Amino acid sequence: MTDDKGVDVIPQAVEILESLSNLGISESLRNRVHLALNDLTNATCENSNNSNSNSKNVGVASSSSSKKSSSSNPKQESDLTSQVKSLEQKLGLSRSIMKKLYHKNVLLEKEIQLFKANSEDSILNYDALLRPLTSQGSFDRSNDPSLLKTILLEREMTVRQLQQALAASRRRCTLLEFQIQNSSSSDASSSSPFPGLSAAPLPGSANTAMKDVVAQATLHLAKYNQIREEYNKYLKQRSGVILNSNRKAKASSEAQEVVRRLQSRLSAEREEREAEAALYSARLYESERASSEWFVERRRLEEVANKLREELEARDRLDAEMEECVG
Repeated sequence: MTDDKGVDVIPQAVEILESLSNLGISESLRNRVHLALNDLTNATCENSNNSNSNSKNVGVASSSSSKKSSSSNPKQESDLTSQVKSLEQKLGLSRSIMKKLYHKNVLLEKEIQLFKANSEDSILNYDALLRPLTSQGSFDRSNDPSLLKTILLEREMTVRQLQQALAASRRRCTLLEFQIQNSSSSDASSSSPFPGLSAAPLPGSANTAMKDVVAQATLHLAKYNQIREEYNKYLKQRSGVILNSNRKAKASSEAQEVVRRLQSRLSAEREEREAEAALYSARLYESERASSEWFVERRRLEEVANKLREELEARDRLDAEMEECVG
């Protein structure tokens, strides 16, 4: 009954692996699933071979050998059954991991597409606003102050849009971090009493996902900083031309006040972004420290489990020797 179940599960796992082969699954996880499938196949084959050999040797063996085989066959069957059950558990764990990775990859692809669309729209708007400035090369001193005010208001709107895009990307990164933490905690709680035996690849996948999220957040922040630096450069050029022109005395006080306000806002925005960068750096340090502590604790528990396993093996050997001496 268990053999048929294991054989039915194998093609389903192979189909899942083939469907998820192009979604960024780590090589170690794929190798582990393949090894589990091979072990399950070998176990089913050995079980069938042992059953066939036992059926053939029933009429040929003597009364003494029949007693020995009757005492050894249930033990072999129980061992094979336990092996098949353990392999089925590993296969089920691998399938659950692959499903979670598939859902995470789908969510990440949707987030990337949404971010690309938002970033392309913001970059196009930014280029469209800067094109007349860069094509002229210098500010026309005969322009009306109202036109200058309109241009500065457009630049302020562009900065606001960039800030909204950055805030949206940060919210998405926070949501992804929360999902990764929940998934890692649920996987750790559903694992076996010996953490180092069956849940070994989970920390690697969690760390990889965390690194991907941090890399994406860093890339988004770098793009935002680049766009902001270009905008500040053009704005400083324009404000310098206005303030240092020969017609400085004729410029309206309203335009100068707008320029001063914009410069003060830019300085305040720079300070705020530096504070946010320090905060996120501290959060990243805390998460890395927690993951390192968890890794150390896992290694310690693995060592304890290995010691307990060695003690059990030593006790089993001692019991076997005692039985041999008594027999």
